[in-house]
Amino acid sequence: MDNKKNLKSQTSRSVSFVQRWKWNWSGNITNESLKIGDLDNDGDNEFVIGSITGTVGIFKGQTLWKSFENLGTITAVAIGDVWNNGSNSLIVGTGEGQCHIIEISKMKSEDGDSIENVITKTVTIPVPVNVSRILIADIDGDGYNELVLGRTDRFLHSFQLMKTDTSSTVTLDNNNTTGLAVIIIHNDNNTEKVLLREKKNWSFDGQLGTVAITYDQKKNPILMVAQPGGVVILIDKNGEIMKEKENTSNGSIEVSTELITDIKGVKGANYSAMITMDGNINFYYKLKKEWTLQVNSQLFAISKIDCTNDGNEELVISSWNGLTYIVDHYMNVVEFDFEERVCAFVAGNYAIAPDKNKDIEMHSDIIEELGFEPPSNGKKRSRAQYAEIFQKLFYNTDLELLSEIHEELQERIHKLQISDVSNIRLNI
Repeated sequence: MDNKKNLKSQTSRSVSFVQRWKWNWSGNITNESLKIGDLDNDGDNEFVIGSITGTVGIFKGQTLWKSFENLGTITAVAIGDVWNNGSNSLIVGTGEGQCHIIEISKMKSEDGDSIENVITKTVTIPVPVNVSRILIADIDGDGYNELVLGRTDRFLHSFQLMKTDTSSTVTLDNNNTTGLAVIIIHNDNNTEKVLLREKKNWSFDGQLGTVAITYDQKKNPILMVAQPGGVVILIDKNGEIMKEKENTSNGSIEVSTELITDIKGVKGANYSAMITMDGNINFYYKLKKEWTLQVNSQLFAISKIDCTNDGNEELVISSWNGLTYIVDHYMNVVEFDFEERVCAFVAGNYAIAPDKNKDIEMHSDIIEELGFEPPSNGKKRSRAQYAEIFQKLFYNTDLELLSEIHEELQERIHKLQISDVSNIRLNI
């Protein structure tokens, strides 16, 4: 079955969220710098945000719980079991070529009467520069999670992280290793050796979109790499490219593409979905397309939540203009208008209180005031035109185009005032 419909021919309705929280956050962010997950392993999911100025914030409930500064140009964050010890860590990737791994564990308080979550270790490891995507998953089926890093220069790397004491020796499989870095960590009580082993790397023709994992009928992992224009590259557990899914975009082959996998439904968790910036929403079961829906918005982010508590996870899709689409497995659509332009978005299961995880949406809006003065020729661009230019700056690595846009901005923007505050809004 492959149905294709336009939203105008579908029945849709609008909703509003009664309960909202609003936080102020300083600094510009990328969409990959927002994540929801249980990073302190207490059963409650936290919200993590990182800014390109080097600050990471961790929110619990309605408050900022912990923050870190001077981490570099933060471009992506992730939460997962990167050490393969059964506990989650926070991974922070930067443009300068560093990955900060922050571990938070339960420890007894100083008086010994209570248990507290404390930062037990922060490790910084050297990685390739310009990290834009982070995935923590077992992509080769060996039973251990890999650290998968996508870069803006169109390369993808798979690493294995290992800990050992400094007296240990490590035997490597030379047939499955392309590089090795050794990091010595000096703690108060001991010294550890961290081994960063590069297992595979790939190069791609287009800018990397989402990097995600799914599984074939034999439960073997398949790595999915989104490419511009609705193209998806499938890589098997041996690191070989299986096939390239067809272009599903309506217009330019350069429009960005995002994915989400492991969507729960009546047939298990074999559902996945893909969006393109020109408004295409594609829904798949076992990598076979079920339907396509076209909307009149520029789509840039996709998440999943079970809005109706029926065991089927709905798609939650955000656009730059603030219009959010909630789509179920049968192409029923609910719209939510955020009423502001959105620069980053994530949805998921968040602990609004201890032991109270709830499906929510996180929107980061743009409240900066842009002050423009016309150039010498008296011509003045609209805010919408400048917003389009900024989007090209953020999402295009074509050096000639970047140079052209840079010259245009230098010529036309005489004075640019941007406040250092962005709003993070939680809708429940």
